Amino acid sequence: MNDEIIQADWPLIAGQVLTAELDQQEMPVALNSPVRIVGRIEGHGIWVIDKPCSLPIHPTGGFNWNSLTGTLTRDLTRRFPAYPFNQIKIVHRIDRLTSGLVLFAETTKAAQLWQEQFKQRQIRKQYFGTRAW
Repeated sequence: MNDEIIQADWPLIAGQVLTAELDQQEMPVALNSPVRIVGRIEGHGIWVIDKPCSLPIHPTGGFNWNSLTGTLTRDLTRRFPAYPFNQIKIVHRIDRLTSGLVLFAETTKAAQLWQEQFKQRQIRKQYFGTRAW
């Protein structure tokens, strides 16, 4: 609080500045396959990414850096410096324990256009179940 460490039960007063540091030690993600770029839909600003199982789409809970958006920002920016992966928008999500294709947009406008198509059921998700035994 105001650059001092405080106790958890400290009462907050209007105007005080509260900061928190995220622990870089977070839950590891055991990937069954790497994150892959499947392709880019030319003229639409859409990237198709193959998300492996156990990787969350965006930072949440115990996953701040180990997420699909974190991976795209960190790793793919180095591989494809011409594309602003740190600014891409999530078009839709799938659960952390689900693997499959995920769409990302290069602009907010493209993301909104594609999200509306999902909302209107012009595009739909299809799931296939498999058994491990």
